[in-house]
Amino acid sequence: MVKIEITGDTPLEALASLTAFGLHCVSNPDVYAAANHILEAEKNAQKAEVAATPTSGKTDAPGPAPATSGQTVPPSDPSPTTPPAVSAEDAPTPPTVAQVRERGIEASRKHGKEAIVAILKQIGTSGMSAIAEKDRAAFLAKLDELDAGEKLPFDTEDREVAFIMLEGHCNVSFDGERYENVGNRANVFENRKAESFYMPREQHLEIEAIDHIKIAVCGTPVKEKTAPQVLREDHVVLKLLGRVPFQRETSFIIDGNSNAKVLTIGEAYCTEGNWAGFPPHKHDEDNMPAECIAEEIYYFLFDPRQGFAVQCLYTADGSLDEAYRVKNDELVEFPYGYHTTVSTPGYQTYFLWLMAGDYQGFNRSNDPEHDWVK
Repeated sequence: MVKIEITGDTPLEALASLTAFGLHCVSNPDVYAAANHILEAEKNAQKAEVAATPTSGKTDAPGPAPATSGQTVPPSDPSPTTPPAVSAEDAPTPPTVAQVRERGIEASRKHGKEAIVAILKQIGTSGMSAIAEKDRAAFLAKLDELDAGEKLPFDTEDREVAFIMLEGHCNVSFDGERYENVGNRANVFENRKAESFYMPREQHLEIEAIDHIKIAVCGTPVKEKTAPQVLREDHVVLKLLGRVPFQRETSFIIDGNSNAKVLTIGEAYCTEGNWAGFPPHKHDEDNMPAECIAEEIYYFLFDPRQGFAVQCLYTADGSLDEAYRVKNDELVEFPYGYHTTVSTPGYQTYFLWLMAGDYQGFNRSNDPEHDWVK
């Protein structure tokens, strides 16, 4: 049991301290969500007590007549039972106001403000911030309906392109063929083995949304043309790399086991408060097989979304020496130099990593000053 004691020299001072503590708790999304769970559990418990309380007085409904010899009496209809209350722990966490606003603004840009206003009217509210907690999931579902069936034509031109499914599901059509229902998660934190599809250079295709989709489109120029490929969840290799305090779980989605010739792509999930990609490493010199020249991009997401990471990038001669505070939905590019990432405590840190260069693979060299840390 945790005991919190509020003190003050006067009743007013104690009350002010209690109010300040309450305001701090409300501003913390985790505490706010936990408090809502407790309140919902109390409501469910009260409902269950009311349903279990016997009513006084007699019932006028007659019971079944006694059976006589040789006579079968059909059983009476059972009284409807009250379904058991769902505990706060089992109930799904409702979407936050921030999640609702983010999706709503994105949908407004795509489908127009009028479409969003119409949905708000359907659920009986005037603004996204005013949507009741019980109606938020329904609002997002109606946004999904706006996206369903939307089609996007795409030409790869002189590039090979990998399409990583970050959110949602889609169908892909090309050359009379069709990949059905590609995608296996509502967000990147739900499943760490992303589904994807690969397209070679000079390929025309059409993407059809089944629901709300978010796709990372990763391409690089190539000379050789290969064949299209859909890469399901069972293709992805998931590995735990490093150790605390520099541990992360990394997936390998596009590599030498795919039809891609140059691209190497995966996803990283940093252990909270840990470094990722340590010792610092680089891939900007042609020194195969130890190191190859390859540019790299990281795309960051956080849960909760207000999280951030620190991205370090530097060269041995000190001509480049930077540390960036990277926030949700931001990219960092590494044309050269040593790089390593720090995740913040309390947040899930995710980044999609994409490499492309003269060779396909994970050929890199560590900073010799820190290479002893293994």
